[in-house]
Amino acid sequence: MGRERTDLLRGTLDLLILKALALEPLHGVGVSRRITQITAGAFRVSFGSLFPALHRSEEKGWVEAEWARLGEQSPGQVLPPDFLRSGTAQGRGNGIGARWLRS
Repeated sequence: MGRERTDLLRGTLDLLILKALALEPLHGVGVSRRITQITAGAFRVSFGSLFPALHRSEEKGWVEAEWARLGEQSPGQVLPPDFLRSGTAQGRGNGIGARWLRS
């Protein structure tokens, strides 16, 4: 029973990550906030669970990551780059959650 529950939670988190990234690329904290927003606060993911799940999704080809700068930069201000993640076509593909991700 423990293994099935763990697999269910991982699958749920994977789908929530893809749903969070459906609109725009986000950094890790943004993904966490979007998941909380999507689930109306019912699902709050810790960074200890989120980042391994993001890495798993990258390895499966569902999510890709790149360094980019977010936000506006005023004169003389240097913004550090953020590690942004976005969903891939494979991640949005024909899997079991494809219709849910589009809703």
